[in-house]
Amino acid sequence: MFLFFLILIAIGAVNVLTPQFVWRIRYGRTAEGNSEPNPSFLTLSRLAGMMALVGATLILTNGL
Repeated sequence: MFLFFLILIAIGAVNVLTPQFVWRIRYGRTAEGNSEPNPSFLTLSRLAGMMALVGATLILTNGL
């Protein structure tokens, strides 16, 4: 359970703090030229990170 908590914290923190890094890992290799992530991808990535952090908080306080 604690390992799951740590994984959620790590994923959430990376998505909230550096969504550009997540885009480069997932799509940067296949994108042609010097392309940048779409602003909607950055927003959704941050929202997903926040949800992961909230989920980790709920796991920590209530358990699964």
